[in-house]
Amino acid sequence: MNNEFKYENRQIIPRWLPFYKYNHLNKDNNDPLPINDEEKINLYKINMEWRENPSISIAIQLIATYEVLEIKQNKYYRDALKFLIKNDKLKNNNLLTEIIKTKIEVNNHLNKNLSGRKEINSIRKLLSIYPNNPIMWIDLSYYHLLEGNIEKAKKCINIALSLNNTNSFIIRSASRFYIHLEEPERALSIIRNSPSLFLDPVILSSEISTSKAFDIKTHNIKKAHSLINSKNFHPAKLSELNATLATNEFVNGKSRKGKQLLNEALTFPNENILAQVQFLNDRFDANFNINSVKVPCSFEVDCWKYYQERNYKAVQKESEKWFYFQPFSARPAILNSYIKTMFYNDYDGAIKILNIALKLSPYEFSLLNNKAFSLAKLGNTKEAEEVIKSININNSLNIEDLAVIKATQGLIHYKNNNNNTGYALYQQAVNIFKQHNNFERQCKATYQWALEENLFNKEESDKLMLVVKNLAIKYNIEDVRYVLNI
Repeated sequence: MNNEFKYENRQIIPRWLPFYKYNHLNKDNNDPLPINDEEKINLYKINMEWRENPSISIAIQLIATYEVLEIKQNKYYRDALKFLIKNDKLKNNNLLTEIIKTKIEVNNHLNKNLSGRKEINSIRKLLSIYPNNPIMWIDLSYYHLLEGNIEKAKKCINIALSLNNTNSFIIRSASRFYIHLEEPERALSIIRNSPSLFLDPVILSSEISTSKAFDIKTHNIKKAHSLINSKNFHPAKLSELNATLATNEFVNGKSRKGKQLLNEALTFPNENILAQVQFLNDRFDANFNINSVKVPCSFEVDCWKYYQERNYKAVQKESEKWFYFQPFSARPAILNSYIKTMFYNDYDGAIKILNIALKLSPYEFSLLNNKAFSLAKLGNTKEAEEVIKSININNSLNIEDLAVIKATQGLIHYKNNNNNTGYALYQQAVNIFKQHNNFERQCKATYQWALEENLFNKEESDKLMLVVKNLAIKYNIEDVRYVLNI
């Protein structure tokens, strides 16, 4: 079982959400960008169409156009919105209902089936009427990716970018798509080639955070500070950039400047910023109390808060919400499966969420290993062996990752009654963790080893369990102390 769900280098990588969720979570981020002459002409045309024929289809197109241009304070926009809200024909149309929600509680609209088929069909119908709407192409890409249609999703991303490469929602969504495909250079090229890079602090924040996350050089730190000092933007528009620069200051040992920037970021925080502050608290003792800060969808923050409180039931619940909110991140599913197996022996439940996560991240090492572990615990060793074989052992796996695989293979051998081989593999894994001073992994692997040995050799199991207890106490490994009640 791999429990490496904590961040070594957390950055404010852009979230990718369907537009209605994104719009709700960023409702305070309301500085419009300048619009060019062509956009002004298109806006005038759609306004005239609306005045002459106020219909559902034109209302949707008008709203989408204003959203793309980030213009909200306009009579046409407000009238079209009211028109759709009052229209009875929309009550049974899920997609259109989502588009017009202005006070939506995103927490209650998590896609727990992670299926995009219904949404794909709805968006296709709209695009057949309005093929030049980049927002819809981005959302279509999102739902295609949920279905595992990578090439279709990529095509939609490229169409959206060809229609608009200035809007922050489009740029950030497209870059996050390529981050998911493990192509950070492509993600950065989309951001860096946008004409809005130095006009929109949100896009500039994405360039810096993505560069830092993947250890790629950025030349925009000074420009970002200048943008903040210019006082030309609403504070909400600067929040992510402040938090991104704060992270850079803490990493460089400048905690005083970092704290000043975090104070500014917390003026208009979102859930991503809160999670970043919590990371900085844990890693650099930033000492910010964010318990009283309430923002929608703060599932990641809540996970770590409950984890520190040893409220593992709550962690299990919040990590599931986090996963359904951010399905293209493997971390919440890794955490959820770890909690289910470590504390509640819920191997079936772990496999269920791991299978969904693997549909979206099929090569993720920790997801595959945790699935093999859970299958082995249930006695399904043949399938567990197949899962282990599917792990791509390449340069991205370090020696400790390989030791995790050894431990899982040891478990499989125990379940197949090959006790000597199982013993030897666990011993090799534990020795590697010990040599690398990873006492938490050593302790947890020894604990699982002792559980299996207990079925065959009680005396040896007791010896191993004594080692577990000593490690748990000496290094304050709270998860193990909790399960052993020490």
